[in-house]
Amino acid sequence: MIKKIFFLCLITLTLASDFSSQQYQSQKRTSKINQIWNEVVKNTSSSKFPSPLGLLVESMNPTLEHVSDQLPEGRKKQVHSVGSVAKAEFIAEKNLYTGFFQGADSLIIRFSLAKEPDYTHPGSQYAHDNFVPGIALKYLIDGQPSANLFAMHGVNGVYSYNFFDLDFNNHIPQPEGFQLTVVADKFSQGTNIVQFLGLRKFSEHTQDGKPVSNPNFPYMLTFKPYKQVKDLFTSDYTQDYKEILKKIPSGTLLFEVFATLSPAQTCKQKIGDIRTTSEITPSYFGDTELFFQHQDFTHDLEVHPEWEPYTPYWKLIGDKTAKKKEAKCPFSNLFF
Repeated sequence: MIKKIFFLCLITLTLASDFSSQQYQSQKRTSKINQIWNEVVKNTSSSKFPSPLGLLVESMNPTLEHVSDQLPEGRKKQVHSVGSVAKAEFIAEKNLYTGFFQGADSLIIRFSLAKEPDYTHPGSQYAHDNFVPGIALKYLIDGQPSANLFAMHGVNGVYSYNFFDLDFNNHIPQPEGFQLTVVADKFSQGTNIVQFLGLRKFSEHTQDGKPVSNPNFPYMLTFKPYKQVKDLFTSDYTQDYKEILKKIPSGTLLFEVFATLSPAQTCKQKIGDIRTTSEITPSYFGDTELFFQHQDFTHDLEVHPEWEPYTPYWKLIGDKTAKKKEAKCPFSNLFF
């Protein structure tokens, strides 16, 4: 009997520490989120920002191809390396999309900066190209690998040290400046669509793992911060953003979520809210091991080839622009 209990404990510990195995992926979303969260809160210190040169020597393929909630062994986060983590839920409003978009109670959200900021100049005018906030979202699904997304205002940041100063989108503008051009060129080794991330995987399963017969997903998501969260920060630097995030209690509405149907119909329809279900904490595991897969936008184009003319393909030299989006909004009064 003692030997049986020992082996059961050993199996449990193995599952809890391996976020890539088939045994882990086959579990319920509640089991998976609990295992992730246990690792998140084991050590609530932060890692350090790596050397910017590290990105240039790593392959970009695992960023797109690695199916796991944990980084490949030996790989380091070279971008968005330090941040804070929370559990959250998506509270859906009536909408025409499937899967995640109908509601999700088991999310992991991470708040981070793309690079190490320089706080020696605290005025908001020094935040641009210095303080570059972004969020990552993980949708946990019963018996299936997670779906993941990243959202930013842009890789050049904004003229503010307020983490929530402007909306976050999974489509971002073209990077400006030599350093960010080099970074974009590096990412293009994995995909030549570096400004857009896909949403297809979010539509293909309900949170309880049921496959959707006719998946439907929007062209773009926009995360609009709630005023009460935005007002916790100031435009000038006064305190590290991670310390301010600690003050946000569980049960706080963080974002209104808006969907853009297509590039030809660019109005934004509110489809729900993101609300925390835990505190927001720095996490060494979050900084060093928690993995958010980049969903390649080419998979979205397989379903919606009509979006392709509006898609910017990265070229180091030459025209990077896509067809200009049309400002049509035929469904502006629906699904609110």
